[in-house]
Amino acid sequence: FYLDQAYVSVLAGAPEIMLFHYGSLISPEYRAQAEAFAPRRTELESLAKYVEGWNGIPAYKPPSSEPGNEEYIFDPIGMLAVPLVPTAKFPEGSRAALFTNHALEDKEFVPKLVTFLKAGGTAFLTEGLAHRLNGDPRLPGKESLGLPKGKDLQSVELGGGKLVIFSDALPRLAYVDSQNRVAQPSPEQREALEALRKAVADFAPTSLDAPPRVAVFPLKGRVAVVNFTELPVDCHLAGLGGMVSRFKQVFATQGAQLASDRVTMRLAPHSLLVIE
Repeated sequence: FYLDQAYVSVLAGAPEIMLFHYGSLISPEYRAQAEAFAPRRTELESLAKYVEGWNGIPAYKPPSSEPGNEEYIFDPIGMLAVPLVPTAKFPEGSRAALFTNHALEDKEFVPKLVTFLKAGGTAFLTEGLAHRLNGDPRLPGKESLGLPKGKDLQSVELGGGKLVIFSDALPRLAYVDSQNRVAQPSPEQREALEALRKAVADFAPTSLDAPPRVAVFPLKGRVAVVNFTELPVDCHLAGLGGMVSRFKQVFATQGAQLASDRVTMRLAPHSLLVIE
């Protein structure tokens, strides 16, 4: 996990990484992490050369905004192969955006959302935010924004745009408990997750068949895919506009490779692959 953090820091475009902290890294408790990290430095520097033009679905978080019951919600959503680009400004002009409980810190959020929808935008809404917006008289139409019982995803045409509302159960699929266990998706959750990713694929690269805890990083003509699970994963990319039928492998950590069909990505546990 220590190494995972290093790779994600590089993929996020950080120009410099500071290891915290020296006293711990020379202690018996954490020395193994430091010794595992040191030989990877050259590999991390090589990976950094491919990181530019980071993009994805804008995720709105006003400054100092409170999460309500959605603490750290952006992390597990990203671990569902939904690439996010954090923004502290309302993403006006974007074709799609993610909105969570944090958005309500913006007192003008609902009018801005109405304008966003009028322009034909697609708003991805967490279940918690949808519940708090349900019945707001400023929203056009009388459609219910709640999820029907037993349903994990609902799309609602509203005000010229679309709301894609997803259940809290989907981000929880990426959680790991204190015994390092993960929940197994039910058939209904798998179907809802695939539908969510298909909606995302209209705007950003994703994977329709990857399990939870596989992340996708779009990088200006390239895509990095990281397997954070404890099992090997074979998966494929979607959302590239149908313009690419075959890929080229440009970077891989040990155990990751592009298959001979130049489409299937094969990822060992905690491995990373960059294709273009």
